[in-house]
Amino acid sequence: MHSNPSTCVAFDADGRLYSSGYDGYIVAWNDTLTGARWRTRHEGLANCLCLCGDVIASVGADRILRMWEIETGKPVRSKNSIQTDDLNSARFLVGHNAIVASTDDGRVLMFSLHNSELQWSATSGPPDVYGESIESISLVGADGDPKILFADGSGRVGILDVNGRLEQSGNFGAVVDCCIANQDKGIAYLGLDTGEILSLELDGLKPIRKAEAHAATVKSMALNSDGLVASASYDGRLKLWTPDLEPLRDICLSTVDRHAWARGIAFHPETKHMLACTSLGSNPVLIDTRSESAIVATHSSTHGINSIDVRHARVVLGCDDGRVWFGNATTVSPRVDLESMVLVVKVHPFEFFGAAGTQDGHLVLFDLSIGQIVFLHDNGGVPVISLCYSADGRSLNFGDYNGGLWRLNLASRHVERVTTVAAAIKSLCQIEESSYFAVAVADGSVSVIDSNAGGCIQSTNSEVFLPNALSWSSAMNCLISVSRDLAVRRWTKELALIHTDVGHTRSVKSLALSPDQRTWATGSYDSTIKIWDENGEIATCIGHDWPGVPALCWVDDNMLASGGWDGTLRFWSRQGVPITTVKLASHS
Repeated sequence: MHSNPSTCVAFDADGRLYSSGYDGYIVAWNDTLTGARWRTRHEGLANCLCLCGDVIASVGADRILRMWEIETGKPVRSKNSIQTDDLNSARFLVGHNAIVASTDDGRVLMFSLHNSELQWSATSGPPDVYGESIESISLVGADGDPKILFADGSGRVGILDVNGRLEQSGNFGAVVDCCIANQDKGIAYLGLDTGEILSLELDGLKPIRKAEAHAATVKSMALNSDGLVASASYDGRLKLWTPDLEPLRDICLSTVDRHAWARGIAFHPETKHMLACTSLGSNPVLIDTRSESAIVATHSSTHGINSIDVRHARVVLGCDDGRVWFGNATTVSPRVDLESMVLVVKVHPFEFFGAAGTQDGHLVLFDLSIGQIVFLHDNGGVPVISLCYSADGRSLNFGDYNGGLWRLNLASRHVERVTTVAAAIKSLCQIEESSYFAVAVADGSVSVIDSNAGGCIQSTNSEVFLPNALSWSSAMNCLISVSRDLAVRRWTKELALIHTDVGHTRSVKSLALSPDQRTWATGSYDSTIKIWDENGEIATCIGHDWPGVPALCWVDDNMLASGGWDGTLRFWSRQGVPITTVKLASHS
């Protein structure tokens, strides 16, 4: 029922399951997960579902809070938050007829359920500046006097009252991707980007214990009725813990179901050993945590395209379904199965092989002619999310989710660490033919790294709001960046800002520089592609469906290829005219 990976799951009081995904659809599942009671669309990647009585609420990348009838899926109301980027999490405040939501620009918002109007906005950082993203919030306190627990990307943790006043706060110095609270025991649990889980006393926010839980970011957590804690990570593991963070079970998600992934989990409200997990397939996975087996497994793969490269007249795609697809402008087919979401692909500039980075933390080299894996590097469960060959083609540099920048010697197959930065390396590119690389870091900075010395030469000092992609143009002698604040920027190699363009209406995700290095294309969560030169916007390409265009690459100076999370590969002229479309799903 989903055409892209699911992003969150939730049960209602009767144990009926709901899911949302990258495709923007919200699905109310039947008991066997073979079909939907109803299906509706959020119109953008949906990050969170929360339920209260006869209403289900969804928030997501379109910055809109939407509410639906739980029995029919009919819309009840919606409210534009007028924020810069995603709404990440939401919770109902039942006794106050309100709902609270958290945002990517570091705010907690409260809306009235009567008229959907904004009641207040509280920031995790200084007023009137971008805060660090608040990925998750949780409710604490008695029903009549609820409080809002939040934690952000800088390690700030706080508790707000229902009027948005900060009652308690602390800083624990690590990116917090999820938080939950056990009200009965007075404990909060934070899932960190270091792979650790930190437990805190709710009274005073004093640390209790830190468990070394996972090899990569703890992406989601859940509590069952006995107070047991479940954690899921991009290392591909699902773990169960006692309330005191003593380990109980360690489950490999891909062993349970090859499509299961850690974006979201939820315990069944009555069957306390049953847990729902998000999936790379068309429906969520139900897991029996006692037998470590799937009760209901996913049905089929989805085919969202995460990355694209073109070389030697071949199109190479990295996809949600865990496969690398090969093809051309008329047909594509899966050739290499990496059994984990493929986040990035790059074809060697001279030789007939490519590289891929995966969600489960592998760097893979594959032969383009025969479609076989020729080398596999285990990155310790930490996702590999960016790749860049050196100009001479002798080495491959790769960045990971924990901020590690690495170099693979392609002749010896030796891997060495270059440096570590503050957060995930979203993108990297070589500056000219030097030892300098520009890196886009998830803390909001763009930095220049000397790959020989391993040190930072220059940095924008977090001036860029969540940069997503970079390219260096030798022809124009400048660095181009795109980011979540909608900006397309040009910089000198010393990172002095040259120019800023804004054309997209949502976060700019992807960037591709033409072979002549004087034209560039950008793809966005608004599902459009824009083509630019130094004088500004040339064309807008419209055709991809939600939730966006994460993959771009020029075939030559006159043809652009784009890959969408809608599972389509599209080709465009330099003037933005559509040439042809290939649907991956038809080849599944």
